[in-house]
Amino acid sequence: MKLKNNASHINLLKTKITAPRLREGLIERSRLLQQLNRSLEGKLTVICAPAGFGKSTLLGQWARSLDSRTAWLSLDMLDNDAVRFWRYAAAALSGSLPEATAVRIESLAHTLPHASLYTFIDALMNELHELDHTLALILDDYHVITDQHIHDSLSYAIAYLPAHVHLVVASRTELPFSTSRWLALGELTVLSIHTMQFDEGEAEAFYSKTHNLSLSKAHIQSLHQRTEGWVTGMQLAAVSLAQTAERDRYIEQFQGSERSVSDYLFAEVFSSLPEDIQKFLLRSSILKRMDAELAGTVTMNPNSAAVLSWLEANHLFVLPIDLHGVWYRYHPLFAEFLSKMLERNEKDSWLESHRRASISHSERGMIDDAIDHAIAAGEYGLMEQLLETHVGDILRQGEFRKVLRWFESKPAEAVSSPEWSILYIFILTVTGHIERAGQLLLSLEAQAAAIEDRQRLKSIHSGIFFVRSNILFFGGDYEEWLSFTTRLKEGLTRDNVVFYGYNFNVTEPQLNRTIIGLKGILSKEVETIGLRFSQALESMGWKNSLFNLYVKLSICEGYYEWNRLQECQELLHQIGAYKDIEDTPGLFIPYRILQARLYLAEGHEQLAYDWIAEGMEVAIYYSDMRWFRALRAFLIRLHLYVHAVGAAKQAAELLHLSGKAHPTLNREFEYLSLARLLIRQKKSSQALQLLARLKPQAEREGIVASIVEISLLAAIAERQRGQRKAAMSRLGEALAIAQGMDYARSFLDEGQPAAELLSDYVRFRPSHNQQNPEDSTAVYARSLLQAFRSDRPSPESSAPQASADQKPLTESELGLLRLICEGSSNKQIASELALSEGTVRVYLSRLYHKLEVSSRTQAVLAARTRGLF
Repeated sequence: MKLKNNASHINLLKTKITAPRLREGLIERSRLLQQLNRSLEGKLTVICAPAGFGKSTLLGQWARSLDSRTAWLSLDMLDNDAVRFWRYAAAALSGSLPEATAVRIESLAHTLPHASLYTFIDALMNELHELDHTLALILDDYHVITDQHIHDSLSYAIAYLPAHVHLVVASRTELPFSTSRWLALGELTVLSIHTMQFDEGEAEAFYSKTHNLSLSKAHIQSLHQRTEGWVTGMQLAAVSLAQTAERDRYIEQFQGSERSVSDYLFAEVFSSLPEDIQKFLLRSSILKRMDAELAGTVTMNPNSAAVLSWLEANHLFVLPIDLHGVWYRYHPLFAEFLSKMLERNEKDSWLESHRRASISHSERGMIDDAIDHAIAAGEYGLMEQLLETHVGDILRQGEFRKVLRWFESKPAEAVSSPEWSILYIFILTVTGHIERAGQLLLSLEAQAAAIEDRQRLKSIHSGIFFVRSNILFFGGDYEEWLSFTTRLKEGLTRDNVVFYGYNFNVTEPQLNRTIIGLKGILSKEVETIGLRFSQALESMGWKNSLFNLYVKLSICEGYYEWNRLQECQELLHQIGAYKDIEDTPGLFIPYRILQARLYLAEGHEQLAYDWIAEGMEVAIYYSDMRWFRALRAFLIRLHLYVHAVGAAKQAAELLHLSGKAHPTLNREFEYLSLARLLIRQKKSSQALQLLARLKPQAEREGIVASIVEISLLAAIAERQRGQRKAAMSRLGEALAIAQGMDYARSFLDEGQPAAELLSDYVRFRPSHNQQNPEDSTAVYARSLLQAFRSDRPSPESSAPQASADQKPLTESELGLLRLICEGSSNKQIASELALSEGTVRVYLSRLYHKLEVSSRTQAVLAARTRGLF
């Protein structure tokens, strides 16, 4: 059986995460390489110097000398999106890590943007902490980064870097965040412009060894004085000196600033080249990186491979950026000089080059670059077409700030299609620009009213419905959304899989930890809106959309928390009837876990075991193993429920969980299962350490359900070790948050330890009377105690016993029973209902329990006795 590739594949350019290939004849700058080696003893190294001082070359040499102990990331303007930035950083690191660690880090990167940046960084630092060797991450060209979210998150990451991990940042400008703390601690090394300047000895070696120039001592001293050790100026001079016999006169022309010298010398070098080479350089200068195919398309030169090789051999500012000599880029100053010359003197050719680059990148699947070149060419129709064609991939990537920049590059006067506007409004919504999104939505509705094509209008209404529904969740404008649904006169199209099938959960085994689950916030208003919302979705033809199924499952989790188990089960049956549920792990796994909890709440632990075991048979084939781990973590709780502590310990060991670990929020479900095991093993102190590390992370993300659960478990652990005052304090925290939302099952599912805690809480509260009434928290605690007395079934070690009362069958159970009566085998039932045979077995087990039977024959007799058919 093949793996189910539930994690969206995201194309990453390998040239961005590969240290540049070093040219022959480079000067080894030993004094700087030694300084970089010494810098590994600290956290951070900053190389800060203007363009052309050899920062990238120096770091390339250093990276090669350290071999596998470095990770490389070349940055560009597109990286001004925190999700993209950290995704590439993770990919760069993965290339220098053991395979198992690399797989986990790549899995972490796929959680963005659904997981917060800081949850991701916490988990990343934990993975790096396990390394047994020194590792340096090199960020080249950081000056292109202007996004404040990236600056803040990188500063946070530096603060928590493991001791054996080092960050090197190369930039033309000073870092836009404070590094004074690391300087004061002796953790910072800075290589400034003065450090980067070539000394006379290095200059002499450069001219003689790199360029094979025989210069006098006086010439070298003069050039060094005039270039001030600026290696780009030295290289320009070397190229020009190789073509002139009047070296004294030529050297005297070196005057002025770096920029004026470079522009003059670039012009000198450029003018001496053959016309076909000049044309190639000008038209290809608009490319950030190129291979022969890309350069050939843009320049219309069929001999591009030979031209690139000739340029490299003649040191004409083309730099190899991969190990195989396939991909190149121009020196930034040279590219800027050429591109400006082309734009200034041949504007039509400049635009045409960008247009050709856009089409070529698109044909090769490099959509980000394709869109950037379309924007540069002013081809907004092409940009719009690219966005609409690849909207599914763009949304799955989640690099929304990058996409927002694309939208905002389009002139206000340019005409936009409704389809374009829908995507723009969605991007505004998820990036927090709710008011602006609402304004554009009103304009879009007016624009849509003039569309006569009914099929297209239905598709546009589907998009409008989707984005307005997202504004509901991000902005809370419930009444306006409900008003909108009543204005729709017909159903919505279901062929728009981008909106109909948008996946809202790629990280969490419980929806009450996600945005669509409101992070555990419950209220009657939320229930009412959720139900009306789902009804509206279904009335518009979106019954089986992931949007509707996620909303329903969120409502189910709320019903379960409120201990409204029958309503929870009825709604959960509707979700389970979705035939493709196994293809969406973010829906399937929370559904499985919630159904297992319902079985346990009814005392049917064998059904829960079977249900989770069958879910694991599916989850083992997901490409992202977080889902399989979540079910195994729930097994720990199941084992503890039936007092099988040894089995719970084995399950924890299979998950490689340790009480001494530094838990992060991305594995919270697993570590909260471990905390329960530690408490059962009387290891309260270890449990409290885990919980203390998890709680600030949950508070940072505002996950109410997590805070309640962590506080309650901490209270149980404190009571176990005899710290009554601390236990009451932690329980008070949980009750204070939970009472306003009527949480129940969070307490009931912890069993006797929680009941004893609540009893203590009520017993030790100050006495109350008419003058001193009982506070609301104590009243809430008493109500929970009453729920314990009427709710908790006793765990069983065998199959559940039959109830004396006949339980009504659901429509789906009646359908299953009908097939049994017709003599259908499990395989035939599975085919008829589009289920797996494992699922059929679980459904049969549940049906037998309701019918109070234990076999097919007895089930048929029960159906006849009840007169069901």
